[in-house]
Amino acid sequence: MKAKQVCKLQENLAKEAIAYLVLYGTAVDVAPYRKAVTQVGTVWGLPIPDTQRWLDLIRQEEIAVTQAAEPEKVNHVMEEKDLPINASGLQTLDNIWGLFETAVELNSVAGRREMYALARELSECQNLTDWIIKSQTENEGAQAPMACTQN
Repeated sequence: MKAKQVCKLQENLAKEAIAYLVLYGTAVDVAPYRKAVTQVGTVWGLPIPDTQRWLDLIRQEEIAVTQAAEPEKVNHVMEEKDLPINASGLQTLDNIWGLFETAVELNSVAGRREMYALARELSECQNLTDWIIKSQTENEGAQAPMACTQN
């Protein structure tokens, strides 16, 4: 994976964790997201400060959510409009693919399982199956040129 893709994957995973905290507060565990951000950085050789920046943002959101007296008065670290609360299917697929590419590079079976579990969670949280079905329905009658043809 290219450095730009790796940085974007880390950013996306961190934003997913923050969105999860924004939506569900202290009722959720974002440790799998933190671990994935760390593993992505380690596997692909990103500088530690780049990884730490995203981990710090996740931690800041956890603190903000925990310390807020009322859920409506949380001072979130990012605006909701900047979070993937309703990520597109393509965005979700990019993240899942990045997790799979990272998993292949891991030397740990447990690490690969963790990446796979997070990929499945993203698929479910972002309603990937619904998006795929909806896309097929929306595209009926609007035949786009195909990249390859059958012989």
